Amino acid sequence: MIKAVFINYVLSVILPKGEDLQVASDEIVCHSKLNSHEEVRDWLLKNIEGYFHNQPYTKLENVVLNILKYKSDDIKFKGNAQKVVRAYQSFWMYAPISDDFKEFLRLCPVPVYIVCNESADYVRVNLRRNNLHVAEVISADFVGKTLMYQETFEKALEVACIKKEEVLNISSILGELEVAKNEVGLNSILLDRNRKYYETKYKRTRSLVETLPQIFKELGDNEWQIQSK
Repeated sequence: MIKAVFINYVLSVILPKGEDLQVASDEIVCHSKLNSHEEVRDWLLKNIEGYFHNQPYTKLENVVLNILKYKSDDIKFKGNAQKVVRAYQSFWMYAPISDDFKEFLRLCPVPVYIVCNESADYVRVNLRRNNLHVAEVISADFVGKTLMYQETFEKALEVACIKKEEVLNISSILGELEVAKNEVGLNSILLDRNRKYYETKYKRTRSLVETLPQIFKELGDNEWQIQSK
């Protein structure tokens, strides 16, 4: 029986848009060999993952700063690394929250936990700004391991006081979903709003709200029909 839902923050809760994200991307594009927001995103994701695999754990904003200052020779970055980090910090706190998440949170009959790589304080700021309430925010900072490792998910289970069989995990990040499902044993669904992962072997959904019937099925279809009107 599903007793809680775990959801990742970036892409599932917040959307990759807004002035702060643009400021960060523009600073890198204008002062490096990269030519677009997409190239910046891909380069950062690749280097962040590599950093966490090869260096002691530190907060995500410190990773971004260290990458830009010491690991950016390949793109010849000559811009203001601190400006980029401040913009990302602001993005994590003020990014637009998906209407899909807001509706899901309103209708979901079980507690919702956000499990994230970003600081829990940043996530809580954004939730408060939007008058949204979740059961808890569990950050990788709590255990010193990113969501590419099982420890953060295990910490979330501990905080929620539930068994792995009682969780529905929803993530927009394929690598993190694979860890949750294959290493922790969580029932997991890939949130694929843009139909990017056609060939994945994992169960997909295009919206959070589409997962509600599965949750309500264990409570009775009538409850879903009443709540969704």
